[in-house]
Amino acid sequence: MKIVIIGSGGMGVITLARLVAEVSIRDGKPLCSSEIHGMAKKGGMVEVHMKIGKYLSPLVTRGDADFVIIMDSLYTEYAKTFLGDKLITLDKGEVESIAMEFGGLRFLSTYMFGKFMKVQKLLSGKLASGIVCSMRESEVNIKVYERGVRG
Repeated sequence: MKIVIIGSGGMGVITLARLVAEVSIRDGKPLCSSEIHGMAKKGGMVEVHMKIGKYLSPLVTRGDADFVIIMDSLYTEYAKTFLGDKLITLDKGEVESIAMEFGGLRFLSTYMFGKFMKVQKLLSGKLASGIVCSMRESEVNIKVYERGVRG
């Protein structure tokens, strides 16, 4: 499975990548991952490439991603160049709703993790739920994750 995650620094792109990596590793699937553009400062573009399976390089070529996860609509057109199959987006209404209901943007990565787990077919949802349960502020994270899964 080839995944590209794109967003802005401070939105949880790296946290989301870590969640996907953790569920992959716990599920016994090989993984390679690379942050492509740095978080030099909050608000700058962050891009993570991940491959789950037996690959030698984490870099995903344009048009070859199985999943593209867009956490900031500012980068939608660029992110679409990687698209091969599934596009998972976070629209402005979802961002505002999560921020208002759960007290800030720090839960966006958990929400997007839920959205991703809902549509992918390779990784265990049970393992993903267990990872979310072990996170800080687990009660809130569980609610946010489940909301993402419900879509």
